[in-house]
Amino acid sequence: MKMLLAKFVDLCFPKLCVGCFRIGGYLCLSCRAGLRVLEQQECPLCRKASKRGRFCCENNFYFDQMLVALRYEKNGLLKKLLVLFKYKYAEDLAPVLAQFLKNLLDEDFLLVPVPLDKRKLKQRGFNQSKLLAQELGPVTDCLKRKVHLKRQAGLTRKDRLNNLDGIFSLKAGFDLKGKKLILIDDVATTGTTLNECSKVLKEAGVEFICALVLARGR
Repeated sequence: MKMLLAKFVDLCFPKLCVGCFRIGGYLCLSCRAGLRVLEQQECPLCRKASKRGRFCCENNFYFDQMLVALRYEKNGLLKKLLVLFKYKYAEDLAPVLAQFLKNLLDEDFLLVPVPLDKRKLKQRGFNQSKLLAQELGPVTDCLKRKVHLKRQAGLTRKDRLNNLDGIFSLKAGFDLKGKKLILIDDVATTGTTLNECSKVLKEAGVEFICALVLARGR
């Protein structure tokens, strides 16, 4: 029934490419070719070139590396896709965006999405990070998040840390000791959200954490 409804909606309101407005989908083949997965990764802290996104300097982060799929530009195509995905509730964009993450995956790692709080989940109807993770394989949905009112956007790293302090916790029934996992989110800026999630996971005994995101803001 849901599939039939989706086909009816597509027939009445056909999807347009975000880049060129061509009918047929959110991202046509031509525009997709312009989004290339990054070959060169950066140190998550100082942003110098770093093999596989490992840290090259001393830091207080809990995750061990950060892999970024695509370059983020202020008025670029990726930003338009992410706005449509998160704020226009286009959840069927998940498989399109997840394709850019697949080449960066490590085998035998657990896939853990960054959680949304219940208020945002109810408002949006889905957790965009979980949808991306589900496109990549079985998901270990082991984290939960308390409701908080202050948005992270526009805050300094110090204020972001204070804003998120203690907001994440581990769900009951998960044994993560000695595990290696990939922590998935859509976009990172300072890395504070990923770090706070990673803190909880490392305290639960996780051995290695790779943060995987579509893009990283400046």
